[in-house]
This record gives sequence, C-alpha cells and structure tokens, in this order.
Amino acid sequence: MGQLAVGSFSTDCLVKNATNIIGDEPAFGKVDEANCLLLRSSKDGDLFGIHQAFEAGADINTRLPMWIRIRGNDASTDEKTALKVAPTATSLTPLMFASCEGHAEAVELLLCLGAKLDLRDADGMQALHFAAQSGSAACFRALLEAGANPLAKDDFGRDPLECVPLVTISRNSAHRRWLTLLKEASGIDRKSVV
Repeated sequence: MGQLAVGSFSTDCLVKNATNIIGDEPAFGKVDEANCLLLRSSKDGDLFGIHQAFEAGADINTRLPMWIRIRGNDASTDEKTALKVAPTATSLTPLMFASCEGHAEAVELLLCLGAKLDLRDADGMQALHFAAQSGSAACFRALLEAGANPLAKDDFGRDPLECVPLVTISRNSAHRRWLTLLKEASGIDRKSVV
C-alpha cells in the first residue's frame, strides 16, 4: 500500500516544457490578473479589491474562462485575433457573482463602474435572477433601481421574481421587504394592496 503504482512523478519536465512554450513572458498578463481579482472580489463582496482591480484595468463585465496567451511561432498572431476565435463566454460576470452572494454594496459599486445589467449566463439568467435566487432584497432593489428588467425571462421561461425562494418570502422579517419589492416590480400601486 505504501508504494506508488506508477513510480514517482517529477515536475521538472513540465516546468521546462512550459518555459519553452511561453518563454520569459508570463502566461497571464496584467489585465488577466486584474480580471481574476475583480471576479474573486465581487464574489467575496470585497469593495477594496473591486476598486483595485478596476484601477488595474479589469473589464467590468469580464467572465471566465480566462484565456492564457501562449506565444506561438507565428509572430503575426496577435491578441485580438486570438480573442476573435475564442468562443463567447457565458459564465458569471462580476455583477452576477456579487448578486448571487447577496453583496449589495458590491452590486452598487459595480453598477457605478458601468457593469451591464442585461448580460446572461449559460442558462439565460441575468444579475436580477441571481439576486432573487439569493434572497437578497437589497441587491434586488439596487438592480431594479438601476433599470434591470423584472420581466426578463431565462432559458427556462422564469422571470426573476420566480427565482425568489418561497421560504425567503414567507419569513416574517423578510416578508414586508419582498412584498414591497414584488409590488414595485409588478407595477402594482402600493396603496391598493394592504
């Protein structure tokens, strides 16, 4: 049991091969690092990290996968060409991550920095769907006030309000907030409903 079936594994050859492929240049550029920081900070609700990433040149609407730029033998291949042949990313944006985790301050900051409201993930969900799914009334309100469409449908035909967990609405402390948000989103006059 104590012996390796295949033998010991050495990473020396991997490091040498990687060095031969990418040369002295880093696999990730500064913008890639900034984009990673923005995604991680948005998920964590780290406002300082979001500011830091944005100042470092991060794309406010970045998504995974991150593309590793590997230098090829053909010097005519530039970054723009490589990005054109890359498939369209449908993973979560920083705004979606912050909404999904219920970080209202991060959502507001990302909106102030120009995050787009109508981008969709692989299932057609927008940031408003994620805010509803997280049960965060504060995120939901911030997105609504920024102009998010409460009637936008995902690929399963659900609008954001259908993503709010029923248990969230039925809790006494959250009931009033969600009832108010539901009325506002559906256009029902507050005075006509008790």
